[in-house]
Amino acid sequence: MHERDGFYQTTGSNRRDSRCTCYTRRKKEVGGWLMFFYYQIFASIALFLLQGIWRFREYLPSWWESEWDHIIFLGAVLPRLFAFVLVGAVSTLLLYHRDWFWVRNLKVALFAAIVLLAFSLLVDLAYFPSSIFTNCLRLIMLAAWLIYFIVSKRVHHVFRTRDWDKFGSQITTDS
Repeated sequence: MHERDGFYQTTGSNRRDSRCTCYTRRKKEVGGWLMFFYYQIFASIALFLLQGIWRFREYLPSWWESEWDHIIFLGAVLPRLFAFVLVGAVSTLLLYHRDWFWVRNLKVALFAAIVLLAFSLLVDLAYFPSSIFTNCLRLIMLAAWLIYFIVSKRVHHVFRTRDWDKFGSQITTDS
């Protein structure tokens, strides 16, 4: 087997494993959709960083025809990266402290991230139209997670009332 084929098989297997892990942990405090949130946010950050490594030349001013093009590129990319790092940092603090205060902060961070991605989409619309689709999906993903943190019974029972052990076996979805 070619090494590259093994890499792709491993990565595909890891994606299946993450979905299975989220499903099998659905009755635990951090399981189901809540666990998938953490997986998706940190996988997105990892992909941003890998993309930055693979395409590092684009971050250098010498790559661009003018300094203005470079500044516009950074104005499109850096808000997206900052948005996901912000959400990742606050969600890590939430996982560590497990307090409703951090859920409220995460909702604010998700809203701020949505605003940053909307700004970034405007720049994409004007200068990088080929990036609109993927960045629009990122925006939709963050909006969906904001709604999840607003309406989720799991989030309420794990972080606010702290009684998931009583209700976790009865609740089969995160609605």
